[in-house]
Amino acid sequence: MTEMGVMEVTGKGLVLTEYNPEFTLDQIREATGCSLIISESLKEMA
Repeated sequence: MTEMGVMEVTGKGLVLTEYNPEFTLDQIREATGCSLIISESLKEMA
């Protein structure tokens, strides 16, 4: 969990499950520094 989003470590890689709407998905991908999988059930952080 970071200020940008919530990521889950899986066998396929990092999965973004929640995101902070203050950041774009591109900004989150760039900051992660690795391949990022976007969850099909992606939602905004509460």
